[in-house]
Amino acid sequence: MSSVRSVRATVAASAAAVAAFIAASALAETAPRWRPQDGGDVVLVLPDSAARSFNDARTMTDPVLVAEQAEAFAALARRSRDARWFGRAEALVEPWIARPEAPPRLLVAAADLAQQRHEFTVARGLLDRALAAGPDDAGARLQRANVALLLGDFSAARADCRAVLATGDALAATICLASAATGPGSVARARELLAAIDQRDDLPAPLAHWQLLTAADLASRDGDPDAALALLSRAHAIDPAHEETRARLAALLIERGDSRAALRLAAGENVSAALLVARLRAAASIDPGVAFAARRELDALLEVGRLRGTNAHLREAGELSLHVDRDVRRALALARENFAVQKDTPDLRLLVEAAISAEDRATISYLRDWLAQTGFEDRVATDRLARTGA
Repeated sequence: MSSVRSVRATVAASAAAVAAFIAASALAETAPRWRPQDGGDVVLVLPDSAARSFNDARTMTDPVLVAEQAEAFAALARRSRDARWFGRAEALVEPWIARPEAPPRLLVAAADLAQQRHEFTVARGLLDRALAAGPDDAGARLQRANVALLLGDFSAARADCRAVLATGDALAATICLASAATGPGSVARARELLAAIDQRDDLPAPLAHWQLLTAADLASRDGDPDAALALLSRAHAIDPAHEETRARLAALLIERGDSRAALRLAAGENVSAALLVARLRAAASIDPGVAFAARRELDALLEVGRLRGTNAHLREAGELSLHVDRDVRRALALARENFAVQKDTPDLRLLVEAAISAEDRATISYLRDWLAQTGFEDRVATDRLARTGA
């Protein structure tokens, strides 16, 4: 970036992307399932501006325009919850990815799409290339830090967070570093850092939302569900449509026995797989009809993902097996597969619960070793594992 102002704008946009990342990833295959009856049926109507850009020959030959249009399609996919726009974006960037002249902006756009597919190693490789060409891109740094966190590479995440700090954006860097903190006492220290930021009244909404989500995760890991609930509620008030916030808040409400509140949060059409799991679990004891419909929609969504060969819904499939079907062996297999892909707090908790439910000593031992080796602090997971005695 050529100026501090543009760096700060990029960081603010990337902070929003980091906060929204998991929810964006959950968007895959959420468009209404519909099959054309004959070859004359309209499959997709492009907005005029998008159609003009997509058909503009320059868009296909100018990599900067390709990146710009891919970003627009990805943003439209997230707004409309129509995954076909992700496909349009991928079709644009795919021919350029292997070219040495692909500019950093296009590589970052491609990395965003790879993250959406939960192809985190691919995303990191694309971001490596982008940052090799433009090491001062703070937004790409934050994106790569987030990918490293999901891969469980906390030291790499901290390195990128510190690089963001060097650009002069202390707020984004502090939230980033809080997310990546490991070692004894790291959760308590990270919570203190974010509490100081929380006192400010001049935070842009995306940055405030990211800070609250991060603080809620830390509170949960610290065994403080009341604080986590309050923080998630505030994040939801900032962005009521944010799917990851709704899903995490609904899951916490279910744990606390407030299924009716969780059901209200999980309402709506074309919601993510995570919200469908929450709706199914919440409705099970309240409205069997709603639960049945949610199960049917969720099964269809998971099947589409299976046919496409994606692994974007492994967590939800594992939660379904564990909490609804009570098939602990299948839940454990799915949780293991999911943890190999992503290592966020819900992924760790799912594997812990599945391993304990299945009385799988090997996985319990693996989890203890992983927590010790990485220094990742989660009092809830650690206490659950300690109580097994295995």
